[in-house]
Amino acid sequence: RGTSESLRKVVPDGQVHVHPGGTSNSILQQMDPTATDSNMKAIVIEVGTNELQKDQNSSIKNLRSLVERVRQKYPVANITLSGVLIRRDSKWNTVEERNRAISHLAKDLKLSFVDPNSWISENMIDKDGIHLNQEGKDTLGGLFGRVMSKRLHQSVYQQENVQQPFQIEPE
Repeated sequence: RGTSESLRKVVPDGQVHVHPGGTSNSILQQMDPTATDSNMKAIVIEVGTNELQKDQNSSIKNLRSLVERVRQKYPVANITLSGVLIRRDSKWNTVEERNRAISHLAKDLKLSFVDPNSWISENMIDKDGIHLNQEGKDTLGGLFGRVMSKRLHQSVYQQENVQQPFQIEPE
């Protein structure tokens, strides 16, 4: 929730939809398949560590279905997939493996991919070891804001010709 507030500061005219505790499948189930919006220009889909509780094949399959539904609902939007954030109770290799799978999915679907873990440091994780503290939320919101701003200036044609994962380097 704090990340969405930070994102709203960076992209004040954007729409932010947050599904705390959600997985790609639960978000997919909540989306109205008949509604469309041709005004949405840039979307970042970030699945959280709740997705790690699912086996990788079904998680990636559900994420693919979510992207397909988002493409139907927002036909002109440039879509970026975000990797899963590390947390203290998850193994780095599990997160890294899942993010590789998400990156491959993004490449397969000709979407951009951003790895938030290159931006988030250990001191940005809250005392609970799971959630981001305010600095982490601001950093992640800033990252997503920069991604969305950059994607707003690309056409869907440019997005469909993405050959490499989208990268924004930390400042």
